[in-house]
Amino acid sequence: MGFLHRFLAFLRDKMASPVVTSQPPQVFLTELQERVQVDAKTLKFCYDRLSSLLKTLEITNTDEFTPIQLVADFATLVGTYAKGFAIIMEPYDERLPQVPDPVLQLSCLDASLAMKPVFSNSSTLSPIDLYPRILNFNPVAIQSFQMTLTRDCLCPVVVTRGADQMPMSTKFEMRGDRA
Repeated sequence: MGFLHRFLAFLRDKMASPVVTSQPPQVFLTELQERVQVDAKTLKFCYDRLSSLLKTLEITNTDEFTPIQLVADFATLVGTYAKGFAIIMEPYDERLPQVPDPVLQLSCLDASLAMKPVFSNSSTLSPIDLYPRILNFNPVAIQSFQMTLTRDCLCPVVVTRGADQMPMSTKFEMRGDRA
């Protein structure tokens, strides 16, 4: 709990800034280490340790602990992900700049990190040679097949009103109605 208290004090100081800031996690973690002696390895296990504490204390109604769980989750993410992310702090909503409403978020700046698990299990990407270049990954196996769509395709039409602007329906009761 002392660790979380120090981490919250650090976050409170960061969110007191009147300007929007963006910094890589490495800078955030260095500043955290210097000011409150908390390192990245400790942050990685923050959420697990809080969950373990709540289970040990046999707390069943965890709804009142949601705010501290969100902070612990944020700490775990910051401690785990360093490359391709940025920590963005916005001190207020642009619509109401005179009202303090700070938002602290960890933003992914590299789509290849999020897409890597998707592409490792996918086999229907086309054009296949484009994705490795765009998303910066090396495919394990790559195969491309020539495909043609020579058959006639159906083009469905949805009609809700007739020429006289009366509603149309396929209900059995309305089949005898000329309108």
